[in-house]
Amino acid sequence: NFNDRLRITRSGGFTDARNQTSPQVLLGDWALEWFVKPDGSLRLKTYNRNVQTTILGSFNSYQINQTVGASLLYNKGFNTFFWQKKK
Repeated sequence: NFNDRLRITRSGGFTDARNQTSPQVLLGDWALEWFVKPDGSLRLKTYNRNVQTTILGSFNSYQINQTVGASLLYNKGFNTFFWQKKK
């Protein structure tokens, strides 16, 4: 049971620059984020991005590169920016 602590997002279209489909393009750019702590102060995130690169500026010749990554995020809220002396 994840108790609303798992997010899956997808973005991007369903065709490439030449209006063709492929498994890479259909999968699209996605991210999976898990709130390790229920308040969201500690999160684990992984993602996949497809980057279409034209070779020599031609749409007839291009390639799709996949970028994958993961990160651990820590978020802490506070009311003041600098430390203040206690009175």
